[in-house]
Amino acid sequence: MALKWIAVLLGAFALIHLTIGEEEIPEIEEVEEVEEHVRVRRQSSCTDKLSYCQSWPDKYCQDYKDYMKTNCPKKCGYCTGPTQAPVCQDKSANCPGWKQNGFCSSSSQWYSYMKANCPKTCGLCGGGGGG
Repeated sequence: MALKWIAVLLGAFALIHLTIGEEEIPEIEEVEEVEEHVRVRRQSSCTDKLSYCQSWPDKYCQDYKDYMKTNCPKKCGYCTGPTQAPVCQDKSANCPGWKQNGFCSSSSQWYSYMKANCPKTCGLCGGGGGG
C-alpha cells in the first residue's frame, strides 16, 4: 500500500512540459506566480490590504515599517502614485499557433498561461482593447 502512495505522490510531482516550436510553456505553478506578479502591478490605486489599518496609531507606520508598507500603504503614505494600465500585447510569436491548438479556450489547461502571455491573440484584453 505504501508503494502505491509513493507512486501517486511521484506522479503528482512529475513535471509536465508541452513544447510547441522552440518555446516551452511553463508549469502551472510558474504561471500562477506570474499572474500574482501581474495582478499586483496592475493595481491602479493604492489601497490598504487590511480593513482596520486606519484604526491603528500613526506611529505604527514607523515602528513596524516593513509590515505597514506591505499591508497599510495608503494609511502610511507609502503609495507611489497610480500605475499605468498594461499594454495589451502578446509575449510570444507562437500565440497564433497555440490559439489554433485550442489553448485560448477557458477549458484548456493552458488558459491561465495564454491569458497572461497571449491576451491579444486570445481576445482577452480588458475594455475591448485588443484581439
